Amino acid sequence: MADDFQFPSNPSIIENIKNRYAKDVIYTNAGSTLISVNPHKTVTTDDKTNSNIYDFPYMLKCRNRPSQAALNTQTRAKSTLLRVQPHPFIMADEAYENLRSNRQSQTIVIQGVGGTGKSENAKLMVNYLVNLKSLSESPPLPEPKKKRLPSGPLGLAENPFVLGPEITQFDKVLLAAMSTVECFSSARTATNDNSSRVGKFLKVYFGSSFDVAGAHFSTYMLEKSRVTHQPPTERSFHIFYQLILGGKNALKVKHKLKTMIDYAYLNNVRMQGINDEVEFNRTLENMKLLGFTDSDFDLIFSTLSAILELGNASFAGGDGNASIPPKSQESLTIVEGLLSLPKGSLSAAVLQKAIGTARGKTTTVEAKVDDAVAGRDGLAKTLYSSIFEFVVNKINATLATLSKGSMERAGHFGKNINGQPLSVGIVESYGFESSEKNGFETLVINYIEEKIQQQVTQSMFKGQLSQYSKEQLDFSSIDFIDNQDVVDLLDKKPQGLLCMLDEACRYPRNTDKSFLQKLTSTHMRKSSATNRVFEKDKSKDDLTFTVKNTYEDTVYDCEGFLEKNKDKLGSHISELLSSSSAKNLAAFFSDSSPSNEGVTTRSGSSSSSAAAASSATFAKKVKDDMDAICGEIAESSISLLRCIKPNSTKQGGNIDIALFENQLVKADILSSIRMRQDGFAYTSVFQGFYERFIIVIPTNTDPSLDLVPKPGCDYKKLCKTLLKELGKLAHINNPEATVQFGASSIFVKHRTYQAFEALRKVKFQDMDRAAVLLQATFRMGIKQKDHKSLKKGVSRAQASWRAVYYKNKYAQQKKAIAILQIQARGFVARKAYRENLHASKTIKNFYGKLKGRVRWRKLQTAVRSLHSLSRAYIVRMHVNRMLEAVQLLQDCARSFLRRNKIHYTRVRVALFIQGWVRGSLERSMMTEAVEYLANKRKERFRARAVKKAQNRWKSLMVRRRFKQLIQACKTLQRFARAHQQRGEFLAMRKAAVGLQSGFRGLTDRDRVREVRNEKMVREEQQAVYNANRNEAQNLANLNARRAQGLAGGKSRNFRYDLLDVDILVAINDVYPEGWSKNVITLDNEVAKRGRRITNVLVGAAHTVALTDTGEIYSWGWSDCGQLGHGSHQQEKYPRALETLMLQSQTSDLVAVDRAITGKMSIKQVAVGEDHTLALADTGRVFSWGGGKKGQLGHGDFKNSSYPRCIQALKWTTTSVVCGSAHSVSVGHNGSIYTWGQSVAMGGIVLSNANKSYQNAKGDISLPANMKDVLKAKIKRVCAGAKFTVGLTYDGDIYSWGDNSYGQLGEERDTDKPKMIEGLKLRRRHHAGIVNMSCGARHSLAVNSSGQVLSWGWNEFGQLGSGDTHALMGVHPVLGDLAGQHVCQVSAGFRHSAALTGDGDIFVWGMSALGARDGSGVPVIPTKEGLIAAGPAQKLNVVPLKIYRAGQNLTKAIELHSSWSRCTSGLNVTIRSKQAELPSNRDGSTDWNTYLLKKLNSILANGNRPEIDADLRDESREFVVRLVNSGANGSAFAPGSPSRKPPSLTIGRQFSYTLSSPGGSTIKKSPSKTSPAKTSPTRSKFAAKSTVVTERELREYKANDLRTFAHQLKNGLVKVAPRVEEKQLRGGKQELTFGEQSQNFFRKSFRGVRASNDEARERENGWDSNYNRKDLSNGDLVKRNFDITRELNRREMEKKQLEELSARKEQLPVELEEEKKKREAKMRLMEENKRRKKLEMTKLRKGHEGNTKIADGELLEFFAVEHLVAASNDNYTPAQVRTIYGRTKNDEAIVGRASPASPEVTLGAADESQQAEVEDHEWEDGEDPRVEDANNTSLTTVGGFMRKLSLGS
Repeated sequence: MADDFQFPSNPSIIENIKNRYAKDVIYTNAGSTLISVNPHKTVTTDDKTNSNIYDFPYMLKCRNRPSQAALNTQTRAKSTLLRVQPHPFIMADEAYENLRSNRQSQTIVIQGVGGTGKSENAKLMVNYLVNLKSLSESPPLPEPKKKRLPSGPLGLAENPFVLGPEITQFDKVLLAAMSTVECFSSARTATNDNSSRVGKFLKVYFGSSFDVAGAHFSTYMLEKSRVTHQPPTERSFHIFYQLILGGKNALKVKHKLKTMIDYAYLNNVRMQGINDEVEFNRTLENMKLLGFTDSDFDLIFSTLSAILELGNASFAGGDGNASIPPKSQESLTIVEGLLSLPKGSLSAAVLQKAIGTARGKTTTVEAKVDDAVAGRDGLAKTLYSSIFEFVVNKINATLATLSKGSMERAGHFGKNINGQPLSVGIVESYGFESSEKNGFETLVINYIEEKIQQQVTQSMFKGQLSQYSKEQLDFSSIDFIDNQDVVDLLDKKPQGLLCMLDEACRYPRNTDKSFLQKLTSTHMRKSSATNRVFEKDKSKDDLTFTVKNTYEDTVYDCEGFLEKNKDKLGSHISELLSSSSAKNLAAFFSDSSPSNEGVTTRSGSSSSSAAAASSATFAKKVKDDMDAICGEIAESSISLLRCIKPNSTKQGGNIDIALFENQLVKADILSSIRMRQDGFAYTSVFQGFYERFIIVIPTNTDPSLDLVPKPGCDYKKLCKTLLKELGKLAHINNPEATVQFGASSIFVKHRTYQAFEALRKVKFQDMDRAAVLLQATFRMGIKQKDHKSLKKGVSRAQASWRAVYYKNKYAQQKKAIAILQIQARGFVARKAYRENLHASKTIKNFYGKLKGRVRWRKLQTAVRSLHSLSRAYIVRMHVNRMLEAVQLLQDCARSFLRRNKIHYTRVRVALFIQGWVRGSLERSMMTEAVEYLANKRKERFRARAVKKAQNRWKSLMVRRRFKQLIQACKTLQRFARAHQQRGEFLAMRKAAVGLQSGFRGLTDRDRVREVRNEKMVREEQQAVYNANRNEAQNLANLNARRAQGLAGGKSRNFRYDLLDVDILVAINDVYPEGWSKNVITLDNEVAKRGRRITNVLVGAAHTVALTDTGEIYSWGWSDCGQLGHGSHQQEKYPRALETLMLQSQTSDLVAVDRAITGKMSIKQVAVGEDHTLALADTGRVFSWGGGKKGQLGHGDFKNSSYPRCIQALKWTTTSVVCGSAHSVSVGHNGSIYTWGQSVAMGGIVLSNANKSYQNAKGDISLPANMKDVLKAKIKRVCAGAKFTVGLTYDGDIYSWGDNSYGQLGEERDTDKPKMIEGLKLRRRHHAGIVNMSCGARHSLAVNSSGQVLSWGWNEFGQLGSGDTHALMGVHPVLGDLAGQHVCQVSAGFRHSAALTGDGDIFVWGMSALGARDGSGVPVIPTKEGLIAAGPAQKLNVVPLKIYRAGQNLTKAIELHSSWSRCTSGLNVTIRSKQAELPSNRDGSTDWNTYLLKKLNSILANGNRPEIDADLRDESREFVVRLVNSGANGSAFAPGSPSRKPPSLTIGRQFSYTLSSPGGSTIKKSPSKTSPAKTSPTRSKFAAKSTVVTERELREYKANDLRTFAHQLKNGLVKVAPRVEEKQLRGGKQELTFGEQSQNFFRKSFRGVRASNDEARERENGWDSNYNRKDLSNGDLVKRNFDITRELNRREMEKKQLEELSARKEQLPVELEEEKKKREAKMRLMEENKRRKKLEMTKLRKGHEGNTKIADGELLEFFAVEHLVAASNDNYTPAQVRTIYGRTKNDEAIVGRASPASPEVTLGAADESQQAEVEDHEWEDGEDPRVEDANNTSLTTVGGFMRKLSLGS
């Protein structure tokens, strides 16, 4: 840490700090010490950068601050600007870095008097430590706007702890713990509003990954006396005031709280600017976060209320025994209730005093008033100490619980070299205190300060001096203040002050005076080593003595030392509290002795847990705690923070010089600076010193001083010579006085080192000036040359301006003519459109009406039929019920009539005669009325006739007038139509004349323009053709060299090959030496380092390459910053992208070197036209390049020349893609984010809050989630020029964006995401797509069946459909690819490619690959086979095989295509390896060892094939033969009972078990995986050997492979190649089962794909007398189409014939069944007729002679008529009667007109209708006659009436 003092002295230090304080710079470095001055106001901004110095960005700035070495290389102004001011953040960061680099724990000691801001600085450091992880992962953030924050107690921001973007639960709990401890242990004093009244030691533990993993609080020396009394202007602890002023009423009532003035223990002092209610709520939230339960809150608040209520208890009694007044008795009763004590028990206990006896026991006596008051205060102190201890223990328990999860996250605690956890400790001391009267508490506080100061001195000064002694240096001039004698005075055994005090407390007879006399006699002796730091004025007879502390002389009053040191609570009170019904409170005193001081909670357990610990004195416990703390500090590296108080009035900007100087001088700040100045600031080995400063020495000096000395020279001697020369140059007379030479290093003092560094800096400045002069001269020459060329170009510019002027004038005229043409064409088009629209609407309307009418007629007929049938059924049901009811009524009526027939007839006759007579009499008497009514009837008739005639006349007149109006309108319309047509004709003639003249002029101008542009276009086309030709030649030569290198044994396992480069625009300016040469050169360079290229992507004018280790290389133009190097300079050769220098988060072993160097690992790169995206292994996305359309995703529309992280992508990203001007990312949960050009956004609508990220064109500059328009989970995406497709987890594809060329897969009227239905083909649910790729305007996809589908742009045949016609929708790729199983596709700008599962590559579209070799399966071209003589490119409309698996011992494993509007490329990753076979001593191949290695490799890879394995090994066949190994005992011993016979498991079908060597047979048993099916011919040789391949071995289980490997290793089997085995057998031998299976497979499937088409044609009778190679691609596709069509037709005909023949065979059976059914129906109908005839005959006989209509018959008549009307005229009355069982005889019975005419007959039914009903064919169960036949009662009228009554 650099200091801010060059010439140290007390006045200069004070003046420097004062000047910095006036500028609001409150932090200053003094040597290795950081000085902090309390500003007593808000200081939150940096004076240089005007930024907040307490927020997260400033933490990040401190974390990423430049080193001192980096600042030394800058100019003074820039170094001052870049230097970060001293800050606690920097001190915490240096401690953390020392912990990481040295693996040693660190301790930061914060010292200072009260009110200096020690607590606030401790909070700042803890906040920085918990944000370390976020600081390490965050990139530099922009400076935020200046914001004024409210003032806090220290003058800092009220809440300066702005946490980072990612803070864990443990970090929140740690910060909450600090605030909670501060609330219970801080109070207001005269000098500080937030003074900490307890010593704190916080240790923050770090895990093995150096993340915060744990913490522990330790406290010591709680100021318990502040509970019972405070000075008038001071307050007690904050928690009391927060509880009283901030607690709610319910809480106060529950815990019996009063106001502040009602408590004697509290001063009525309020703090300005502090809201106790808000602070109390914050404290409650922090405690809940720390895990405090409701029972814990009740215990704490009840105890605090009891402590306050104890202070209200007073005692009376004078000099006698104490008594309790009534009012005080009420207070004690309240305390007993709060502490859950028996009533009256506490009142009795406080009136007693416990005293010790001679035998070590205690007894109680009546207490005096003073003793009672002391007991009351001691109880209050003990209760508060217990509560504070409980709170701290609870916090440590919560931190310990959370540390388990943090340790798992951080990989457990990190360990130092001694195996102890690594930590950063923060010691917050009390501060030295001295007042007018200093007692025992002041002595203990100053003792703690002396101990801590001693430890700091040993660490900072003595450690450095020990190094000087080791190097044998003279350091007598270095001096510092050592307080060892003061510490010895206080705690050295046995004569230390505290030790003597403990000794005095053991004997009850000792008093304070006797203790002081013994102390004086011991330390005032001259022989005592401490006599100079201890004084006692013997002239004064008092209890005072003086200790000369480090800071100042302090006078202590010895009164009460013994009693305070004992600090014991009466045993009777402890027993009383232990009997409390509150279990938590009783636990504090259950196992404790009377002492319960609560000094420390370092171990996490209560101080009253053991009797031995409780019997110790207060001084002993403090001493033990300080020894433990100092021991931990001694094992760590110490940093010191000195806090200074500028004034005692707490006024901002005011400095009390005396107070200021007193603190600085007594803090010994000058010693640390002198140690740096007088000591040796620079230390280096001799060689390092020589190499650093030799450049300063001129060349004409001492010849022994060489710039590069000889090896083995004496550097110490050279350094001495160099030192003399440096002294001369720096004008130092005696440089040896400030430099000393040690045993191995040279030590230079600070001032001398500064002089040497100044010489070195001047030397570098001279060299810089010389370089600048050379650069200026060079630039001058370039500018002169540019001036000449500029002058020459001025004349050209003038000519060009004239050309532009006339060109613009011509364009204006052309535009005017174009407008006229547009208007004319528009008029004609609109008229034709209107006419066509009217005609189409008329036709459409007519067709729609006609279609609707036809549909309505059919529907109406069907509905009517259904209605009639349904109504008929309902009517039948009702009629049946009515017939039953009628029959019942008829039976009743007939019975009644039979009894009263004569009477009834007589009555009717009488009534009839009476009625007739009465009517005649009335009419004869009213003749006039009868005539009047007749006249009225005639008048009404005449009136109706007149009105009808008038209406007919009016309608006739209206029709005549209407016809006249229609005729007049037609005349007017003809006139208007003729006038309109005449005007249109004149306008059209005028427009035609204008169009003709304009067309003639346009034609002439087109001819002139074509003549002018022909030459320019021809040159451009020739340039593009030459570029393609050159790239093809370069690519062929490079591939030829690689092929030769492969044949020579120089190949690699993996190689990135360029198959084709398609140049669309001349790119000579972008890539002067050719594009492909740079790629191959880069691949060779990275191969030297054991790396390889995984992908190469091209933009419009730049190229980006990605290696397997995540490194990025870019070259080309950088006009938009697309190279990412931070500049716009063109790069002709690949250059590594070094700007992504962040810490890697990967755990991959391959990336260990990247993790060490700190480079980020990139796993994917996507390139657009002029922008690039990079996906890191951490899931973060970086972008750079052109951003005019928002494609960078940073929220603006600006370019960026360096990589920037896209902060809006908060979730982990799995993949990214780029279109021309848009970008897409896929999240870990399948969510899609897109940004960039509006046409490719898929209809996303931003909310009002995000409208600022969208420009007027609709482009979006911030990643937008597509969840509102795309509901499916996307697995992978691909992007075209202006469209995007996404593959779901179900295998479906969604597309959105531009659809100008059908690239969305179907016709659409929207650009929103939608599934491509055409990809499903005949599948029901999902398309089953497994791979896809997007070109510029077309797309490819592969389904699970290996079929390739394409859609989009087809101008160059890139869809593979056999032509170049524009196609809409999805189409399968034809040609030779139809029979292949494709696993990957790749699309470029105007080409397509596919990779099969066998490793073959097919390509179609515009490509140079088809032009190189017309055979279809070419080998890699050699130097002699260049394509210079052939065409540069060739168009293939069907797939053509350009790569065969296995050629030159290679296999293609992955295709890559990259395209832009200027360049398109097709690349492939191939795998190659030559077999290295082991050999025996005799030179033969050791096949056993070879196969054993293969088995071990398969087991290690989990039965997966090796990526870099030799392709020939997959099909190599081995004969495995069992051998007899029992002779030598390697496998088993003959006759050994402990060994089992060896077994060999080969393959998945057979397991062989050998017997002992003496056995006669070999047992063969089938395995579990599949049944054994063997042939008899195999049994002879099968048990001895078998044939196996590596491909078969991968399919075996792991246990079988391990058994096989064990047998190979032990020599139980012998392995030989199958060819060698056949030679060993001699002649033709019987093949094994494995050989037979493999031969059958080869014979059956070899060449199946090659001869598939010919075999199919021969089977179907096609002529195959032609050579397929002689046909062109188009003819071959046409022939395939014809064959497929004919085969489909034949298949259809065959299927129809089969169906027809099956129908013919089944028809006779159906006819026979139908005939039998009809005959059965006829027989049933005949039977029904016969039965009905019999019933009618019986009925006819029963009604003979009855010719009148009965009542029931009349009801039946009306029912039948009603049914006829309800049947909607579908049935006649005769049919209805027939349906309901009526016959002719029945109708004769009921067929009368009315009762008034007895002889009127209704008539019989129609014979024809009756016959029609009888002949109707009814289905089974539907014939109503059958139902009527079963129910004979319905055939009569009585039955009908009976049924009707039942239904009602």
